[in-house]
This record gives sequence, structure tokens and C-alpha cells, in this order.
Amino acid sequence: MTKNYPNTTIEVSITNKEEFIHRFSLGKAIEEAKLMISVFFPDADVKEELYIDPENPVYKSLNISIILKVEDNVDMEQLIDSYDKLLEKFYEEVDHQYTKEISFYLEVLS
Repeated sequence: MTKNYPNTTIEVSITNKEEFIHRFSLGKAIEEAKLMISVFFPDADVKEELYIDPENPVYKSLNISIILKVEDNVDMEQLIDSYDKLLEKFYEEVDHQYTKEISFYLEVLS
């Protein structure tokens, strides 16, 4: 992206992820997703990355990974239930215009 200012041209380099977020105006939806994640999974690490279709190398969605470090005796049904509730809340409260561009992935590490 090039920005022109009087008597100056500045090259601004943005990543593919930043460009995807900007193109689909996903900033607010991502912040809402992170807020919801912090309610359902307060100790989770969250990572955003672009999902690329392996058969047609184009960016398909922004994937939000929820990474949980758990004890061996964790109740997996409760984790899955919380994940389902998170998705339900996200898709109910955020406009489809944005939700169709965002996917979630739950990674459980012991």
C-alpha cells in the first residue's frame, strides 16, 4: 500500500493477514471474539492466522486458534460444551457479514 503526502511518498508494508482483516473489516469482530474467548477460556492463548485452501491457494478465512494447556484429568466434555457455547454466542451476536470470514480451532495440550 502506498500513501501519498505532500512532497512525500511512504511505502507501508502490511501482511497478508492485515490486508485480509482490512478488506473484510474484521477488526471489531475479532475483538468481540477475543472478549468472548476470555470469558469461556480465561487462561487460553489465542492466535490468529489465515486459512489457505490447499486445493486452491487463496485465503479462505481468518482462523482464531484457542490454545488450552490442561491437566490430564480435565473434563473434555465440559471443554467441548464451553467451545460450543462460545461458537453459538459468537454466531448469534456478530453479524454474518463478519462471521462468515472467521473460523475457530480449539487446541488442547496436556
